[in-house]
Amino acid sequence: MTARAGALVGVVGVAVLLSVWLLGLLSLDSAHQAEGVPGKLRTLVDQLCSAGSEERARAKQSLIEYGPGAVGALAAALDSDGSDVCRASIAEVLAAFGRDALPAAGALVRRLKRGDSSAYAMAYALGELGDAGIALLSRVLGDCDSPVALLAALGRLSDFEAGARDAMPAVVKLINSQDSRVRVEALSTLQSIGSVTRDGLLLILAAAKKGGPEERSAAAGALSRLCDQGNKDCIRVLVSMLQSDEEHWVRAEAAKALGVLGTGAQGVREALMVAADDPDSMVRTQAREALPLIR
Repeated sequence: MTARAGALVGVVGVAVLLSVWLLGLLSLDSAHQAEGVPGKLRTLVDQLCSAGSEERARAKQSLIEYGPGAVGALAAALDSDGSDVCRASIAEVLAAFGRDALPAAGALVRRLKRGDSSAYAMAYALGELGDAGIALLSRVLGDCDSPVALLAALGRLSDFEAGARDAMPAVVKLINSQDSRVRVEALSTLQSIGSVTRDGLLLILAAAKKGGPEERSAAAGALSRLCDQGNKDCIRVLVSMLQSDEEHWVRAEAAKALGVLGTGAQGVREALMVAADDPDSMVRTQAREALPLIR
């Protein structure tokens, strides 16, 4: 076996082990984790779900002070019936434990995928798990149908910027989501991540030309981060948006994107000079700020 082949086998082996490990996290039995919970701890967890706001805040602080030993009981509570406020409070405590909350990952993912109003708290707590959390959020993008859950996962991945680059393929697929909110958030997340495949870039260009107004605006922002100065397709689409998009905020985003790219390609400076006298003040401002950046 050559050294290169051996290295490839090693990488595949690591990927397989990571997948098995993540599946193990997702299948953890919360009820089993909660066995033998001390009475004081059980009381504090119950207060998160049944007390008023002041008492709930005190219980939350007491649980954080109790430390990671509370993770099992909190995970079990996530899998039980309760209000969204209760579950969000539990997720906030787990988030405070950071990577020490890893045994609760399965419960967090299960609750996130339900897509209720606590989804954003679940996604935030998963993100606090570090690389494992990023991997789990990426998995949610590929096997969840709830728009709310997808929006929460995408938003949390955006927080990591380039650190979430491994999630990029899953994010790219959501550019074709049936939900327009998810499509917009996917475009914004790719802008944050800062990398994309060639096929992904083609999907962004298509969204810039044929998507709804919010999609076109998000696509222009993504192109400003993901295109290089020599990409004629990107420049052509952005110039077209600046010159003819019917929505002023989309034209403004296109002007801003051209300024970020700073390309002096044919037609860019001329389009920005015309836009500097656009009827809309937002477009005028972005065009005038972009012009000095063109090289």
